[in-house]
Amino acid sequence: MSEDVRPLESGVLEVCAESLAIPAEPKKRGRGLDLSAMTPEALKAHKAAIKQKSAQKRSDKRKAASYVVDSSVEPTKAEALSILAGRGLEHPHVIDIVHKALLRAAEQNGIPANRFLFANGISQTLHLIEAGEAKPLEAGSAGSVTGELLNRAELYALYDASIATHENISFDEFLNIRLNCKRDTYYLGKEVFKNDFAHAHEVWRDFFPQWDPTTLPPDYTQKQAIEWLGKQSDIKDFLLMASRRAFKSSFARLWLISLIITQPDIRILIVSETRPLSKDNIEAVRGYFEVQLGFETRFQRLFPEFCISVGDGSVLSLEVPMRRLKLPQSIESSSMDSTVAGRRADIILFDDPISEVSCTNEEQIKKSVAKRDMLVKLKERGGIVVSLGTPYAPQDLYFEMIERSKKNNDETFAYRIDPAFALKPASLYKLAPELLKSITEDDIDSFLFPEGLPWKELRVDMLNNPPFFMSQNLCIFPRAEDEDLRCQFDHDDLWARVRPLSFFGRPLVSQTVMSLDRAFSVSKFADLSCIIVGKTQPVEARAALVAIDAKMDRWRESELVKNIVDMIERHKPTVLVAEQDKGWQELSDSIRRECMRRGVPCPWLRFNVAKSTEKAKARRVKTLELPISDGRLWFASANWTEPALLQMEKFDGIHASNSHRKDDFPDALALLWDAFGPKRNEEIKVEDEKKKREIEKEEADNERRRAFHQRMFSDSHTPQPKIEIPTEPQQPVRHFPRGGSFATLPTSMIRRNR
Repeated sequence: MSEDVRPLESGVLEVCAESLAIPAEPKKRGRGLDLSAMTPEALKAHKAAIKQKSAQKRSDKRKAASYVVDSSVEPTKAEALSILAGRGLEHPHVIDIVHKALLRAAEQNGIPANRFLFANGISQTLHLIEAGEAKPLEAGSAGSVTGELLNRAELYALYDASIATHENISFDEFLNIRLNCKRDTYYLGKEVFKNDFAHAHEVWRDFFPQWDPTTLPPDYTQKQAIEWLGKQSDIKDFLLMASRRAFKSSFARLWLISLIITQPDIRILIVSETRPLSKDNIEAVRGYFEVQLGFETRFQRLFPEFCISVGDGSVLSLEVPMRRLKLPQSIESSSMDSTVAGRRADIILFDDPISEVSCTNEEQIKKSVAKRDMLVKLKERGGIVVSLGTPYAPQDLYFEMIERSKKNNDETFAYRIDPAFALKPASLYKLAPELLKSITEDDIDSFLFPEGLPWKELRVDMLNNPPFFMSQNLCIFPRAEDEDLRCQFDHDDLWARVRPLSFFGRPLVSQTVMSLDRAFSVSKFADLSCIIVGKTQPVEARAALVAIDAKMDRWRESELVKNIVDMIERHKPTVLVAEQDKGWQELSDSIRRECMRRGVPCPWLRFNVAKSTEKAKARRVKTLELPISDGRLWFASANWTEPALLQMEKFDGIHASNSHRKDDFPDALALLWDAFGPKRNEEIKVEDEKKKREIEKEEADNERRRAFHQRMFSDSHTPQPKIEIPTEPQQPVRHFPRGGSFATLPTSMIRRNR
C-alpha cells in the first residue's frame, strides 16, 4: 500500500482506482427496482401491477369526469345501487325504488342518468342545470326520524326522487305530511285524497282509534308490534251505524290505509256479506297502492315505498312490500257466506255483513250472529274489530251486538248511530212510517252530512219508501210485528170457561187428543213437563176444544214416559203432538215400546218442528185469547185446573219463566190448540194450512209404513183406536144441521153406523 499511494503537490493523496476495486452501480429500471434480479414470475407480476395501476388511473379520470352534471356516461345498475348505498340508504326495497324513480325522472326531464344524478338526486341535478350551481344535500346523515321506520337519508332520497319535482314542499314539510297521514284519517282523506269529507268524518276519526307512530320502534319485533297495537285503544270492538251514502266504507278503508303505512306488518281481514262484495272491497284497498307509471296519486308520491305494480300478487289479497317480520301477513277478504274463514288477523273489518236478503227470518239472523262470532275468533291478542252497517230487521246482527254489550256491561265495546238528520224534540212523533212523509225541513234540527246528503235528495228517498228510509237513512231498527205483543188472560174470563166434566157430556162425534211440553231438568226451580189431554167436541152449540185432564211435574226420562203412557191408557187419545226438541226420536221410540209392553193402543205420535224463541212462544199462546173469549176453548174442573189457570194469568209473553212464573201449561195448551182447535176462516193462513197438510200427509205415510213393518215383523200389533159410542140411548145429543145452528134431537132419530 505504501508503494501505491503517492502524495500530490496539492497535498491530496492520489488513490489508484485498481487498488480501491469499487463496482459500478447498475442502471435502475422499474421504479427503483432491479428487474434483472427478479425471477420471471415476479417480473411478470410487477408489470401486471404497473398496467393495472395505470388502467385504474385512467378509469378514475373518466369516473371523475362522469360525476359532472353533464356527463353522458351512465353507470351500471350495480354501480348505481352502490352509489345510493353510499348516501346512507340501507333498505334494499327503498334503494330499488329510488333507483327506478331516478331513472324515470331522468327520462322525463331529458337528462342522462349519470353518476352525478344518483349521487346528488334529481332536485340538485336540475337546479345545477338551470342555475349553474349545485345545492348542498339536505340529508347527509342516516339518523332516525320520529314516527318513521326509515332513516333520514332514505326518506330524503324518496322525497327527492318522488315528490320534490312535483310539489313545492320542503323535506321537513314532506315528513310532517307523512306523519299526519299516519295518525289522522280525516287529514289523509281530506288533504291527500281530496275526498269530500265533512264534520261527520272528523267525529268518526275521534270515534275510531288513531295510531301513534312515534311509539313504534323502527326495528320492532313481533312482540313489540303486538304490544304497540294493544296500547292504541282500550276499546276493541266498534260498531258504526250511519246513513247510506255517508262515506262510512270509504272512511273505514282510509282508516286501514293509515294503519298499514304506520305498521306495515299488520294483518287485516275484511268481511262482506257475499264473495263478490268481498272481492270489491279488497280491490278498493289495493287500488290505493297500485301505481301506473306517469299517473301516480299524491299518496303514492308521498309513500312510494308502499306502492305495488298493477296486478302484482293475488288480486284477492295485498302483500305490503315494506313488511319486515316476514310473517304470513297480508290484507285479505272473506264473506259471511264463505266456508273458509281465513287466517288470523290483527284487524277485522265487517263492512255491511248483512242485508235484507240475509235477515228475512230468525234462523238467518241467528246464522249471521254465529258466523260473526266465528270470524271474531280469528282476532289476535290486542286486535280490533270494526263493524259498519245499517239496520235491516228488528233484532238483526247489530241489535244483538248492542244488546249483548248492555247485558254484559262490556266496556270494550262502543257504538255510534248517525242518522241522516236529527229531528227537533217537538217533531220526534213523526218518526213513524205513516207520518214520515209529513216531515219538512223546518222539523230538522241538524244534518249528518249536508254536503253529500242534501235535504232535496233525502226527501225524495223518504217519500218513495218510508220504511226503508227509516232503516237505511235514519238507522232506526224496523218494528217487529210482535214488538208490542202482550198476552193478557183475565181471571174471570178463564174461570168462566171452567165446567165440571159432566157438563161436556159424551158426544157422539169427538176426538181425544193429547199434547206434551217437555222439560229436561229436575232441579228445584226448573221448568215443568206438562201433559194435556183434550177433546174436540161441540159445546153450547159450537165446535170447541175441551181440556179434560192435565199433569205437570219435573220427571226424569223414564218417569216422563211412564206418565205419558198412563195418560194414553186412561184416555185413549188418537194423536199425541209435541215439539222436535232434544232426543225427540228416542222419546217416541220409548213411548211406543211402553205402549206395546202394556198392550195399550199407541196413538199417532206427531212431533212438529220447534220454534224455541220467546216471541214464538208468546205468539202461539196469544192465539188462545180469542177462543177463550168466544167459547171455543174450555177447561174441565179438576185438581189440576187451578194451578194451570194460574200459569195462564201470570203469562204475559214478556217475562221469562222463573221460580214463581211458569209457562209450561200455556205452551202445551197452545200446542194442542194449534194442532186441533176449531179455527175461524180468518185465523187460517193459506200457506200455513197447506204446509200443515203436507206435514200431516208425510207423518201419516211414515206411520203407515211403521205399522206395516210392525205387522210384518212382530208377533203382536197395535190395535186401531176406537171411537166412543154413547151407551145411554135416552141422553140427547147435539147434531149439526145444515143451517149452521145446533138442535137437540131425540136419540131415536140418530142413525148409528157400525
